[in-house]
Amino acid sequence: MAGADAELVLVPCVSAWPRLVVQICDPADAMLAYPVTGGSSRVTPSVEALLGRSRYRVLRHTGVPVSTTELSRTLRVAPSTVSHHLGVLLDAGLVSRARRGRSVLYRRTPAGQRLLDTGA
Repeated sequence: MAGADAELVLVPCVSAWPRLVVQICDPADAMLAYPVTGGSSRVTPSVEALLGRSRYRVLRHTGVPVSTTELSRTLRVAPSTVSHHLGVLLDAGLVSRARRGRSVLYRRTPAGQRLLDTGA
């Protein structure tokens, strides 16, 4: 991608998860499909009250696989605090965990997503 006429088209994509998809048919044009988080930005008072503000924030930010360290940076809280909340959410079946290389990643489960979607 060189020159002033080069374009990079960014495409949010549900089916790209968990990877980026790059398509270059012409050196002047490229497409990058990236996974969308699927999280909701609206605050659901009943869910927040049920989980507590901190745990609710952790659940909201697990729409894509994320590590404890990444969540700690994003939420600006101690890694031990994030780890505690993830443990509770994991025990409740609201997040799942999977090892990827040397990292452990957490992701919201369908039950966790339904809880956020319904506001129950």
